[in-house]
Amino acid sequence: MTRWKQYRRAILRSFALLGVSLAAIVAYQLPVDPPLLPLAPCGVNQWVTTACYTSTIAGVNTYIGANFTNDLASIPHLAAKAIGIDHDHPTIRRGALTHDWRYRHHIGTREQADWLLWQACLEDGMEPAKAEAIFQWVQAWGWRAWER
Repeated sequence: MTRWKQYRRAILRSFALLGVSLAAIVAYQLPVDPPLLPLAPCGVNQWVTTACYTSTIAGVNTYIGANFTNDLASIPHLAAKAIGIDHDHPTIRRGALTHDWRYRHHIGTREQADWLLWQACLEDGMEPAKAEAIFQWVQAWGWRAWER
């Protein structure tokens, strides 16, 4: 598929996602304890794994190496505000770390990585409407990161 078609499809899908995002705005986020992850900040919106880590989401294990630099969830500012969640919110950290590792190393398919992000958000206490909004955003725009 040509690039302009991918952009057009992602933009049109983004407009369709406004309803999902609006539903996520009204969802109340219960406080949760952040999952214990070997992460340390290493810059503005940048994190590095301080040790090797095995992420288990819905029975799927993903080995994540030490010294892996990532930005956790690359949620555009406008989308993050609409959903009501930050890129390093406790309920998205584990899923975002696993998602970034799988995208960077092309482990499995893009759809599997996106699904694991969604599943981890739910397992870590995120409201279903917010998890669905994040899943729809990565489905619409994740192809750019996957192709890099």
